[in-house]
Amino acid sequence: CSNAGCGHDSQDCSAVFLSEEFHGFSSLLFVWQDALYILSKYQDNDGSSVSYSFASAEVIGTVMGMDGSCAVLYRANLDGTGREAVYSFDASLAVEDWVIGDDTSLYLVTKEVSAEKDELDTYYNSVDRKLICLDPASGETRDICSMEFEDSVPWDVKGCYDRTLVLKCTDYGRTLSNEEMFDDDDAYKEIYEKSKDVYATLALDDPQLVIRYSQDNKNQNSALIDGNMLYLSSSGDGIVRGMDLKTGEEQVICSRSGGFYYLLKKIGDKLCCHNETWDYTYDYIDVNTGE
Repeated sequence: CSNAGCGHDSQDCSAVFLSEEFHGFSSLLFVWQDALYILSKYQDNDGSSVSYSFASAEVIGTVMGMDGSCAVLYRANLDGTGREAVYSFDASLAVEDWVIGDDTSLYLVTKEVSAEKDELDTYYNSVDRKLICLDPASGETRDICSMEFEDSVPWDVKGCYDRTLVLKCTDYGRTLSNEEMFDDDDAYKEIYEKSKDVYATLALDDPQLVIRYSQDNKNQNSALIDGNMLYLSSSGDGIVRGMDLKTGEEQVICSRSGGFYYLLKKIGDKLCCHNETWDYTYDYIDVNTGE
């Protein structure tokens, strides 16, 4: 707010967002095409389990947005003024926690979230996941493709480059039941250690899933996506690798026998990491020299 006399305590202030319209912890803010956008949305709880011993049906319904509220996309000037709603999603749809944009349109994944109850728990799972294209100027949308591929594995968007999405899934080799997914830690740990983390690409102009890399989860793994580069670290061999998703070329950046780096983010030409001690020290690895 640029008004020096404003108390910042009413809806007339450009810096005030009413909680009835903008849901805390789940709404997204981003800059695109020289404007500030706010995607107001509920947390959808997809892939989670809620026990009625800890939460009432009323609370679950509110978190899920089952009260009829819908996700809304707002646009404002970069200084926060001129805020207006530019698109309202169908109330039956949940919107996932990412947005990407090209010169004219935004791309998002929408879905419906179903609830399955047993004696104690309610399990939330998504159905009819779609990648859509939204033109905020016209308010028109179109479907790009289904996000439910033939392998029936839930793929999540983790990054993008050019006009290509980078996706990730955990492949257990079969479909797990809700009870297996949320069983005690030891049972799930055994299932998880037999699974693989798989990375794939999906071109917006030719939406065919292309598998690019997989890692066995018997080891402790970490991955970082930066544009078309996939950086990988594994406790199995202590190697940090870089893979160009465009060309498929793979290189060893550095090796640390018996060690493991958890990859946090990329700053310039450096990978910012934690080592396996998980203290408050950051390690930086030069992707060009391996130092």
